[in-house]
Amino acid sequence: MLQIIDLHCDTISEITASNEALLSNGRHFDLLRAKEAGICLQVFALFSSSREADSSLREILIQIDKFYQELEQNSSHVFQILGSNDLQRVDQTDKIACLLHLEGAEAVGNDLAIFRQLCRMGLRSIGLTWNYSNQLAGGIAEGGNAGGLTCQGKRILKEMEQSGILLDLSHISEEAFFEALECYNKPAMVTHANARAVCNHPRNLSDKQLKLLAENGGIIGLNQVAHFIKAGKATLEDFLNHAVYISDLIGVKHLALGSDFDGTDSLVLPGVEAYATLEQSLYKRGFLPQEVEMIFQQNALRVMKGVLNAL
Repeated sequence: MLQIIDLHCDTISEITASNEALLSNGRHFDLLRAKEAGICLQVFALFSSSREADSSLREILIQIDKFYQELEQNSSHVFQILGSNDLQRVDQTDKIACLLHLEGAEAVGNDLAIFRQLCRMGLRSIGLTWNYSNQLAGGIAEGGNAGGLTCQGKRILKEMEQSGILLDLSHISEEAFFEALECYNKPAMVTHANARAVCNHPRNLSDKQLKLLAENGGIIGLNQVAHFIKAGKATLEDFLNHAVYISDLIGVKHLALGSDFDGTDSLVLPGVEAYATLEQSLYKRGFLPQEVEMIFQQNALRVMKGVLNAL
């Protein structure tokens, strides 16, 4: 079984609110099922619904505490990615690597000190917005009126680049997307989205965005959310249509997986355990074994190694 890197799940946020365990639960993702499905690295998102900086920061700090509680309680199952040196362990252990991501940077606000402190606490990936505009950038949900990067957003991007922090361009406005690729001189990720030409949803990427992401050397993680896949009832085959389209347009080396487990109820796979069937499904759609390995792991590792600092 090939090992899988998944670029986005919301499980930490959800189990913080519900006081459930990461090892085993009734949600889309837990460690026991993830190990059985071949997950070798999972990016865990922190998310606050508050758009006010102080209350958002409080929620994020509580979720960080939950993340570290779970790491301590499950040390025989997991380890944390803090720098590029840690990535060398991914293929050398049966433990699941965990990387901490901030989905929407309302908690950072106008304070670079908050950004630096969150990085000291283990944050290694940031998405500037979650759908709505904030002090850093325009959000995709606000359409053509959203605007681009703010001055603070540009400052944060430069800090991220220098600090070896991964950039996630999911949820951001189109104007900010293009500006970010001009400001951030390392490979970027769109951790959970699909192709707009296949499904016309604003959260999906246009061909122009996909091509610029490829020029940047970045990757897009295929999203399992049904309404990002097809208008109406979406199936696994509809999901695979996005993989085929994107690989044909910009090359398979820019394709990865970003499930959005526990971010919504309507996914095409019932949970992380179903990843065990995805390899054969990709073969049936014409992908070669080495291409599936790129999608599952190598592309994401390349970007992470190109961004994270050696620690």
